[in-house]
Amino acid sequence: MTFWYVPNNDELKQMKIERRKKKKYPNLQDGILRNDRKLIHLKTTGLCCWRFHTTSNYRGNSEDICPGFEGLPRFVPQSVKTISCDSSSYC
Repeated sequence: MTFWYVPNNDELKQMKIERRKKKKYPNLQDGILRNDRKLIHLKTTGLCCWRFHTTSNYRGNSEDICPGFEGLPRFVPQSVKTISCDSSSYC
């Protein structure tokens, strides 16, 4: 998955892109989105499906994302992990 983010001042000239290969991110605020970074775009790569959650440790409301997704989920995700594409109601 590739994450595009900006610092909390929203300056696009300071935009960063990180490509990550992990299968689980239990707390995005402690990692990619630390220091109040703002997620502005993401892209899934490969054949994995992903489940985004509204709170850390895979809790709260969720949204399932299919392979090839580009954009943003309906909410700012706090945690994300891969799921079986067969169990995804979104795909």
